[in-house]
Amino acid sequence: MKAYTKKILSSVLAIATLINTAALASAYTAEDSVKPEMIFIESGEPSEFGYIAERFVDENGNEVSLSDPEEELMLSCCSLESNPLPSSYDARENGSVTPAKYQGVTNNCWVFSTISALESDSITKGYTQTENTDFSEAHLAWFACRPNTAGAPDGADGDGYNYASPYKQGGNWRMATGALARRSGVATEEAFPFGSIASMGNYDEAERYNNSSNVILDSAQQLTDTEEIKSWIMKHGSVSAAFYYNDAYFDTSDNTYYCHAENTTNHQITVIGWDDSYPASDFTNNSGKTPLGNGAWICQNSWGRSWGDDGCFALSYYDVNLTEFIGFSVTSADNHYKNYTHNGDTWNTSVYASVSEIAAANVFVADGNEKLTSVSTYTVLPDTFINVKIYKNLPENYSKPSDGTLAATIEYSADNSGFHTVYPDKKIELSPGEIFSIAVYYYHSGGNVKVPVEVDGTNKRYHSDEGESFILLNTKYNYWKETSYYGFCNAMIQASTECAHTDKESIVTEEATCNKEGTLSEICIQCGKTTGTKCISKSEHTFGEWSNYAHDSETGMEICHRECNGCGTVQSRSYSANSSGAQTISFYDFLSMFFAKFFEMFRLF
Repeated sequence: MKAYTKKILSSVLAIATLINTAALASAYTAEDSVKPEMIFIESGEPSEFGYIAERFVDENGNEVSLSDPEEELMLSCCSLESNPLPSSYDARENGSVTPAKYQGVTNNCWVFSTISALESDSITKGYTQTENTDFSEAHLAWFACRPNTAGAPDGADGDGYNYASPYKQGGNWRMATGALARRSGVATEEAFPFGSIASMGNYDEAERYNNSSNVILDSAQQLTDTEEIKSWIMKHGSVSAAFYYNDAYFDTSDNTYYCHAENTTNHQITVIGWDDSYPASDFTNNSGKTPLGNGAWICQNSWGRSWGDDGCFALSYYDVNLTEFIGFSVTSADNHYKNYTHNGDTWNTSVYASVSEIAAANVFVADGNEKLTSVSTYTVLPDTFINVKIYKNLPENYSKPSDGTLAATIEYSADNSGFHTVYPDKKIELSPGEIFSIAVYYYHSGGNVKVPVEVDGTNKRYHSDEGESFILLNTKYNYWKETSYYGFCNAMIQASTECAHTDKESIVTEEATCNKEGTLSEICIQCGKTTGTKCISKSEHTFGEWSNYAHDSETGMEICHRECNGCGTVQSRSYSANSSGAQTISFYDFLSMFFAKFFEMFRLF
């Protein structure tokens, strides 16, 4: 009977094993049956002003569009009866815009436009004041075009563009975003002034992460809806935009611009307002063409305040080359301790398949006692829903990013394509050496969701180490594969932390004296920041020697004094003579005099 039972159990176990094996094989087969395809960003040559136009191409080099044609048409239909926004607005009137700057002979229009938008957002949020807001274009241009040197603390050693002359190379908003996303900047103009090409650059690698402005990038979103663009300007001060510029279409008499002919985008500017009623007739220029309707964007250029109207001009709503409205947003750098990323630059490739959801993940190792405060990623398509899962305590021999303990989930609907930062409901504690991962599930209701990744190419340098990045093409199964399996480098996911301030030491930062209190500061040993202060009570007076007694004729008293060495406070004591001529002295003075004489005699003896 026992033998019979054993046979049955053995058969059951064998069947179970076969079922598990079949299920696993099915999962592997299902995953492998989802074949990834790729869309690449193809960059052109820098224009005469520095802007680099881009296009999206498939694996065969055919151009593809990632935008909705209906959304593009909305930019030329700006007067909507249902629009609750004002018919005109100028951010200069409320001090949200810094004065126009001068890019000189450099090809850095893209940097000036980006910095201008960052400055406006910082002002509107109250991080800085209009009169003292001046961020550095020189710093951003240099580090956006130079690779991270080996040993850089952001996990992207050697990655990024490697251009010999960043101030002549040119770029666009994606390049600027890639640098800012990895926390290169935002620095101040005072620390890195913009001047001649010879006077800028060659900055020490340690300055890459200088954010002396005390703000960092929070988001960079590509705006396609006119009302959204206007709302962004009112809320954030300005947006960056690109268009085609040619002197033939600029009217110097009233500083207006309108181009009716399609051309390649060659310049990046900043939009600071609008006027729905701006007459179309004012845009008739050397071409003899007039826009189809009224309306203008109020724009700021980077050619100095002597150009246009104090550096600004009106650009027709109906300019056919106006594109890439980008809303930049900053947040405070306070409590920002470390940025965990494997990305040395922005994404250059997106992967997609015949599915509506794809997941990607990055794995990191915590440097110290920290708290994870935010997660950032890119979206390729607008209206992409992302589900972020944060895992803690992955084992050293992890094989997939979900091998740890699920610590938090964040859901976020990204209305626009671009760079986004999301925040967990509760900060997540991390310990030194702890392995943690960030998995992001990208979903698009239209199907064929597109996920940004790195693919090494001729113009950029990317790399990924083993166990850093994973991708999941079939989210029905938890069968993650390393990105290298498909020929990718890293996923475009990063995490920011603040110091937990667990280890502190108390240091007297200001000594107490008899006339003022001192300060005892608590300093975090890990990050070096002051986490708290306490007052030290005033110290006792330190008096000098008593003076000799001197007769005061007005009071008839014998008086002596002594003075505090610290604050100069004066103490006095006195005695008087009685009717018999004998002196009456206080018991305290008697003792003081007695012991003074005693110790003097003892010293002499």
